Amino acid sequence: MQNFKLQRNASNRKPARRAGPRFSDHPPSYESSTVVNRVFRFKAAAAAANTVTVTNILDLLEVATSTTVAYRLIDAFRIKKIRIWAPPDPTTAVPTTCSIKWYTTSGSYVQTSDTSMGTAKCAYVESKPPIGDAAFWIGSGSSLGTLLSLQTPVGAIVDLHIVYRDILDVAGTASVNSNGTALVVGTTYLNFLDGTAKNLVGQNVLTPV
Repeated sequence: MQNFKLQRNASNRKPARRAGPRFSDHPPSYESSTVVNRVFRFKAAAAAANTVTVTNILDLLEVATSTTVAYRLIDAFRIKKIRIWAPPDPTTAVPTTCSIKWYTTSGSYVQTSDTSMGTAKCAYVESKPPIGDAAFWIGSGSSLGTLLSLQTPVGAIVDLHIVYRDILDVAGTASVNSNGTALVVGTTYLNFLDGTAKNLVGQNVLTPV
């Protein structure tokens, strides 16, 4: 009896439908700009509280078109997070402090800070932008000015995690912070996080590494 039921159930099953190709009346849309996830790393050449603006980040990556002019390779960006490691003084064991402060258009801010312990443990902070403002895509037309400020002792390491776009078929924008006098045409440059191009060493603190 049991075998009969199994046979009957099997005979009542509908044959499996074969999945055929699906066609659309037009090709699907796709992301035509170049989108890159990247970590930019910097080292603090001196102890300082450094502000980071929209322009600073847009100018991070550029290519020289003459000995004095470079064009941005970042048209828009979104900050994912920032991390800082701040080493204590290995000789005196004097504690060091690092912090990340986010600014908003309303004037309020969110700040995260940490202080080192002893001679072996770095101070460490990790922070994501608050909801709104810096958490969204930002381009050259943004009304935002200063995005954040970083307090870093000498030797601190700063990792900036961002996603950026290089939009195709759009007129390029000259880098504001290049101010180069000895750029090599066709060369790609990585700028300081807090300002001027890397070839002008000594004018800024957060040096790309």
